Amino acid sequence: MVLVVVVLLVAVMVVLIKLKLYPSPTSLKPICPTRWLTRYAAVKAVLDNYPDVLAALQEAAKELGSTTASRAAGLYKCLSSGEFLLGLYGSLPLIQCLENFNKSLQGSKVTVSGMLQAAEVTIKSLQSLRCEHKFKRLFEEAEQKLHLCDLDAIPLPRKKKIPKRLDQGLGFASNYYHDSAEEFYRVEFFSVIDAAVLNIKEYFTSTDLTEYQDLSSVLLTGTHKPEIITKYPELNESLNQQLDFFHNQFKGSTVEDYRKIFADMVPEVRRMFPQVEALLRLLLVSPASSCTAERSFNALRRLKTWLRSSMSQQRLNHLMICHVHRDRLATQSPQAIAEEFIRAEDKRRTIFGRF
Repeated sequence: MVLVVVVLLVAVMVVLIKLKLYPSPTSLKPICPTRWLTRYAAVKAVLDNYPDVLAALQEAAKELGSTTASRAAGLYKCLSSGEFLLGLYGSLPLIQCLENFNKSLQGSKVTVSGMLQAAEVTIKSLQSLRCEHKFKRLFEEAEQKLHLCDLDAIPLPRKKKIPKRLDQGLGFASNYYHDSAEEFYRVEFFSVIDAAVLNIKEYFTSTDLTEYQDLSSVLLTGTHKPEIITKYPELNESLNQQLDFFHNQFKGSTVEDYRKIFADMVPEVRRMFPQVEALLRLLLVSPASSCTAERSFNALRRLKTWLRSSMSQQRLNHLMICHVHRDRLATQSPQAIAEEFIRAEDKRRTIFGRF
């Protein structure tokens, strides 16, 4: 389906302008080539413009070149089938749910405990879609769209015969055939939901994220769990005492709250809780998301271009730091930086003087 929609966007843009169906070719959304979850807007745009897309494909099959015309004809045959349209309607709620989950993790302040809670909410949202009346509504919307576009109704798949090697009267049960297309595709829709839920559960339980969540609960609740503490040589038995004293003095609900509490502490008070600080550092050293690192890597192509091919590695590192932390850099005073640079050496004072 993804390949079909990608080729569709390329083939239909010119025809949409030619037919003047829309003021601009941005009505159909492009598909992100690297993230398959960011495709809700693209699928929704195709469904909203379905009759016009079919008309544009028919026009392209008649008037454009041979290669484009053959592709347009093939796409029209695919899009005019009821199975494809029902697949688009069925994929919308799943993609939207997973896309919201994906966006919730795109932040530098995301914690592992928050990520696991978001995964549980996503699983419940997906399981709520596994309902007969919700699929019935999707099926009815697809039928209405087919009727609007004057297309054939959604058919049942062709019945398969039992292989002769199995049909020997040995007591095998006969094949089960669904009574309607709605019943058949409802089973397929529920199978897709079950596969999505199973993959999320396996990913978030097969890794060390659950152990990380248990470690964060030690800090947030103050409960001592020896089976968890013994896995980390940085922690010892005095952690239980320090946690009790720490929770009597300071209150917080997230790991970020306790990070701010330690950041605002004076050094004398911080030295009273060395084990709590070590526990907090263990929780902060493992980020829940790699978005910051990925965005930093994506910024590399904007900094090191073919005009800057002779840039040294040291200068590139400095530019990357300035680019990634440009919010902090904007709060700094250029004059204060220049004065600090001059005060570093006496020779600079004679060269630059004072500002």
